[in-house]
Amino acid sequence: MIPVLISFIKLLMTFPVIVSGGSMLPTFYEGDVVYMSGYEAAFGGVERGDVVLFELEDSSDNVDVYIKRVVGMPGEKISIKDGVVSVDGRIASEPYLRWGTKTEVNVEDSSVFTSEMDGVVYNVPLGKYFVLGDNRQSSVDSRHFILHYVDVDDIKGVFTYLNFPYN
Repeated sequence: MIPVLISFIKLLMTFPVIVSGGSMLPTFYEGDVVYMSGYEAAFGGVERGDVVLFELEDSSDNVDVYIKRVVGMPGEKISIKDGVVSVDGRIASEPYLRWGTKTEVNVEDSSVFTSEMDGVVYNVPLGKYFVLGDNRQSSVDSRHFILHYVDVDDIKGVFTYLNFPYN
């Protein structure tokens, strides 16, 4: 009985979102309807590789909503060097990217560490995530956010499934 109840609660906490923009190409396209699970977000179900919906306040106290992929987990060291993302010294497996995709960073921020050996380094604080769009050349993500990281409490949903249009 309990598994049925939990499944029902998960279903009630699932909501649709219409994708706006191209930062998650080729995974999602403009106008796609994706379903997010508020249950997974609320009860700690966020894992590396998940696509999450989150809210961030901008400098004008406006709230912006984003859909991005979790690349760095709390407590990890993310390095970007020569277009390649590494997690704790190991090259990240990113099969969702188009072949040949490079992850570039414009380093003008003194809050990130740079070295010739490691490239640009982000030390993800506990309770936070490092997120990137799948279309790295056209994504505003952790490389661009003022504080770089997404707080666990700002994550409102974890991607569950895509509604394919009937044509």
